[in-house]
Amino acid sequence: TAPNANSTGLAAWALGSACEYGRATAAADWVRDIQLSNGAVAYDQAAYAEASDSGIAENDRDQFRRATSQAALGLSYDGTATSGLTILRTGGGGYLKGGTNIVVGVSGVQATGQQPCLFVGGASTILVAQDGVARTGVTLPRRTTNLRLLATSGPGGAGITAKVLGPKKLRNINRTKRVERRGAQVVTVRGLEARESVRLKYRKPGGGFRTVKTGKASRKGIVRARFKVGNKVGLGTVRVVGEYGFRSGTKKFRVVS
Repeated sequence: TAPNANSTGLAAWALGSACEYGRATAAADWVRDIQLSNGAVAYDQAAYAEASDSGIAENDRDQFRRATSQAALGLSYDGTATSGLTILRTGGGGYLKGGTNIVVGVSGVQATGQQPCLFVGGASTILVAQDGVARTGVTLPRRTTNLRLLATSGPGGAGITAKVLGPKKLRNINRTKRVERRGAQVVTVRGLEARESVRLKYRKPGGGFRTVKTGKASRKGIVRARFKVGNKVGLGTVRVVGEYGFRSGTKKFRVVS
């Protein structure tokens, strides 16, 4: 059977509604190519050629009406379409905790004539809106990665990159192995992510942990701290905690007289 605007337009709409945007756009582009300047869609290429040369004949008007009404559903997926979608900022621009569930919001859904979908790591979710905003749950990967989220309705769309942090044992903690009591320890930690929040804690011999530094790592993922070790001799412990508790490490040193 030769292609026609009725079935091809409906196919474009069905494929777009299932997030199959590549095939939907190809079908919609075919329909757009047989649309006249007055907006009417021809049944097929032969009808388009005849109407382009001589106008729509009286006995062909019903065919054009039926073709246009069915094909119009799919035209919103053609290559000239745009999208009013916006992904609402997730996580305030900071790091997200790997392995957790978050809610992603997409605004502008009702402003489009297409069925919008959210793509996360190759998987797609159809978006359904209330008051122009769609919300859907996303499970973050349990590893450190830049996760791309794309809300699209075919040719148009909006995307953001979510910065996800996974578990990590922080091992690169440099410290002086022996420090005289009442002296100062200097600690350098490497292996954090750029601008990752970090806390350094110190437990003096016979005591409990206290925080000696809070802040953010450098752009190279490095943080340094200097603190007094106290009067008691014995084993002291440095504990480093990154943005989340599953990113941590410890090192011991000896306080001597």
